Amino acid sequence: MGIRRRVAAGGAGRRVAVFREVLRMLVSEGGENYAVFTARVYRGAILRKGVEFFIQFSGRRGATRVLMDVPLARLCREEALRLREILMDYPSWSPVVVRDVEGCITSVSGYVDPSEAAEIAERIFREVFELPGNYSVEIEVGLG
Repeated sequence: MGIRRRVAAGGAGRRVAVFREVLRMLVSEGGENYAVFTARVYRGAILRKGVEFFIQFSGRRGATRVLMDVPLARLCREEALRLREILMDYPSWSPVVVRDVEGCITSVSGYVDPSEAAEIAERIFREVFELPGNYSVEIEVGLG
């Protein structure tokens, strides 16, 4: 079952509440589940189609944590360092190394409590991707 939801600009508190609700669904409903949070930013005339920033999550019914994934290909060195600093603030964060066939690390991934994952997602959008406080996000959820 696929669900799409758009969270209009409304402030960090509202977004975190919606993120938390969705991430809790991943561990309480369905079977093998996923969610993708995507923010599109339009900066100037050159980027008419906009730039997408996304964070992926997976979880399964009965689990206590979700797997969060941020692809490294989308991050510059400074953004990757800011992401690392954010993750160090959360004691439930348990990193997982994801490598491609050549052995290169492809993403920053790890297990985390759904409530903390909601806060982390907001911080990534604001502090790593440097989105404005009034950004909107589209959420895609798949419950297996």
